[in-house]
Amino acid sequence: MVEISEVLCNNTLYFSEVIEFLDQFSWIFDFANTEILVQDVLSKIPKEWDKVFSCMTEEEIAQYSDNLSTESTWPADLQYFTDQCRKSRLNTSKYAGAPPIKLTKALQQGIGAKKMHEVSILSSLINEKCKEENINSLVDIGSGVGYLDEILVHSFNFNVLGLECDQAKIDGALTRITKHAKSNVEYRDKLKYICTFIANTRVRESKIPDDPSAIEEDEIVKGDGNKKEKTAKFDPSVRQNAGEIVKEVDNKKEKTPKFIGVGEEETPKFDREEIEERQIEVTVNDTSFMTSSLRTNESNLRQSQNCNGNINKNTSVSTNSGPTVPLEMQGCKSQPYEQTECTDLSTVLPAEPYCFIGLHTCGDLSISVIQHFFSLPLARQLIYIPCCYHKLKCLDSDTSLSNFPLSQALRKVYKERKFLRVPFLRMAAQETAGAWNRYNPREKKEKVFQLLFRGVLQLYAARENVKLIKKARRPFKVNLSTQDISSIISASTESFHLKCLLTSALVEWNKPLLSQLWSDHVAKTSLVRTLLALQYSLQCTAESLILLDRLRFMHESGRVRIELLRIFDELISPRRYCFVVSK
Repeated sequence: MVEISEVLCNNTLYFSEVIEFLDQFSWIFDFANTEILVQDVLSKIPKEWDKVFSCMTEEEIAQYSDNLSTESTWPADLQYFTDQCRKSRLNTSKYAGAPPIKLTKALQQGIGAKKMHEVSILSSLINEKCKEENINSLVDIGSGVGYLDEILVHSFNFNVLGLECDQAKIDGALTRITKHAKSNVEYRDKLKYICTFIANTRVRESKIPDDPSAIEEDEIVKGDGNKKEKTAKFDPSVRQNAGEIVKEVDNKKEKTPKFIGVGEEETPKFDREEIEERQIEVTVNDTSFMTSSLRTNESNLRQSQNCNGNINKNTSVSTNSGPTVPLEMQGCKSQPYEQTECTDLSTVLPAEPYCFIGLHTCGDLSISVIQHFFSLPLARQLIYIPCCYHKLKCLDSDTSLSNFPLSQALRKVYKERKFLRVPFLRMAAQETAGAWNRYNPREKKEKVFQLLFRGVLQLYAARENVKLIKKARRPFKVNLSTQDISSIISASTESFHLKCLLTSALVEWNKPLLSQLWSDHVAKTSLVRTLLALQYSLQCTAESLILLDRLRFMHESGRVRIELLRIFDELISPRRYCFVVSK
C-alpha cells in the first residue's frame, strides 16, 4: 500500500508506476459497463484468468477483491495485476480522533442511518480541527437540508453560513429548525443560508517544469492523523500566487465567474442537468490556475458584519447588473428578496477566519471549493469529503476532463494518454470491495445478471440504430427468476422507449432480434462475474489516484498542512475519505 509521504517525497514516482499499471490493464475499465457487449469487452479477459475465478465461490471472490491475496498456481500476469492493485492502494488507518457525537432525539428526527453515521462523525471532527485553529465560523458548501449545520450550531456553538443552490432544500432546513428549536434566537443569530450557485472552475494545462523538485519543506500529516513528516514542496515561482490570480481575473471582467443568487420568490425550477449547465456557463477558461470570483475586501466585510462574524440584518449584496439584495434569509423564517443574477459572496462571508466545510461535495464543486479556499485570505481551513468523481465535466471530447488530472506531478507522467476519463471515474466512485461484500450470494448473482441484461439491450440499440430512453429514473430490474425470454422482453419494454437516431421518432421493439441476442449471450454470466471482480479489485486504486492527485495539487498550490483521513465505515458510507487542509 502507498503512504501519503511517499507521494509527496518521491515526486512523480508513485504516479508513474500507477499510470503505467492502469494503462496496461485499461481494458478492464475503459468503457461504459452498459457497452460490455457492444465493445466486445468480455473477449479481452484472458481465458486462464476466467478459469481461476470460475472455480471460486462468491465468498472467495469477495475475499479476493478486498484482500488481494494470490496463489502460486495462478497465471503470472494475474498475480502481477493483483499485487499491483494492493501496492497502489492508499494506506490509511481509521481515524481515531474525537469520538462521534451522540445526537439528541430531536436532532435524530428524519435522519437516516447513513446520514446519522456521517454527520455524527464529521461534526465531531470539524469541532476538533477548528478548535485547534481557534476558528468559530464555518461556510458549508452545498449545505442541503442542513443536518450537519444544525448539529454544529446546537452542539458546538459554531456560526454557520450554508450555501445551497436548491431553494427547496433551504426551506426544508428552516422548517426542520423551526420544529426542533424551543427558541429560534440561537439559530437566527448563528445559522444562516443563502441560495446561490457555486461556479464550476477548471484548470487549463499550464507549463509543467522540467524538474518540479523540492526546494522547500512543509508539514504533511499522514492519514492516521498522528505522524508528521517533512516533505518536498514545489517552487512557488512555478505557479501564480492567489493574489496575482485575483488581479489577473479582475482584468478579464467578462470572464469572471459570479455566484448566481436565486430569490425565495419566483424561484426558477431547475433539474440537475440544467443546474450543471448554468454552472458551466460561469467557468474560467483562460487562467493557468483556477480562481474564485470572491473578492475579499476585509474592511468592507467588517463594516457589514458585527464583531462575532455574524451578518447584520441590514447588510445587502450589490450586483453589477441588478438591484441590491437584502440578506434576510436567516434564522427560522424565510423572507423573500428580489431575484438577482450575480451575487458576490465576498460581502457576506465571515469577517473573521473561517473554515470551508462540505459533506460529499460532488463533482467539480469539490474542485471549486479548493480554489475558493486558496483565493480567500480569511479562509484558513478546509474540511471536506469529495464524492461523485464521475460527474466531473468533460472538455471538448470524452477523453479529456476539466479537473482531472490536477497536479503537475500527475499531468507530467500522464501526458497524452486517454484512459483517465469518465469510465475510470465511475469505477472510482462505485462502492468499495468491502461494501460489495455485504450482499449475499444471490444478490451478487442478480447484479451480474442485471449487468448482462443491460449489455444485451445496449447491443440491441446499436444493431437497430436506436437510443434507449428510460421510462423511469430506475429501470425495471431483472432477477434470477426472470431468465426466460418473455420476462426479458417484458422488462425491456417496461423500462425503455426506443428513439430512432435518424428520425428521432419513437419506434417499436424488434422482439425476435432481442430474443436472439439474449439467447446468444445469456451464457456469458461467468465472464461478467469475472469482470466485476477485476473492477472491484481496481476500485481502491482508482480512488486513491484521484485523492492523491488532489492532495499533491493542494501541496503544489500553497504552503499548507494537509491531512487525508479515513473517517467513515465503508459498509455504511463508501466515500469515506476526508481532507483537512490548514493554511
